[in-house]
Amino acid sequence: MIENRILETDLAKYEFENSILTIKFNTGLIVDQPMMELLLNEAVNFTNHQKYFAIIDLTNNIDSNYESRNYYAENEFNKYRLADAFVVNSLYLQSLVNFYFRIKKPKVPSKMFNDLDSAKKWVNSLKELQLTV
Repeated sequence: MIENRILETDLAKYEFENSILTIKFNTGLIVDQPMMELLLNEAVNFTNHQKYFAIIDLTNNIDSNYESRNYYAENEFNKYRLADAFVVNSLYLQSLVNFYFRIKKPKVPSKMFNDLDSAKKWVNSLKELQLTV
């Protein structure tokens, strides 16, 4: 069992425990492609290049541009993510994530949630499935 580790940067707070990486973006970020590259690089380095389930908490009023979302969908760091759970709290973010799902067709299981607990339950159910396969 991996102990709970936390990293706080200028962009986000990362928490890693038992193959689950929770990322909570800092308030008011507007994520462009270079920032997305940095975020993904931080995530992979923080998890020591292990495969992980991602819970991405978007509730701090963040925004992103097309290039950053495109990079997220198609980059060399994708090989580390086993699933993406997006947590949103606004209609705008819900629309943005739905658009991402439709246009980019995520390569890993991906789902949107309105609260962190539901996202954790889903990710844990995926972990259980992976352990039984």
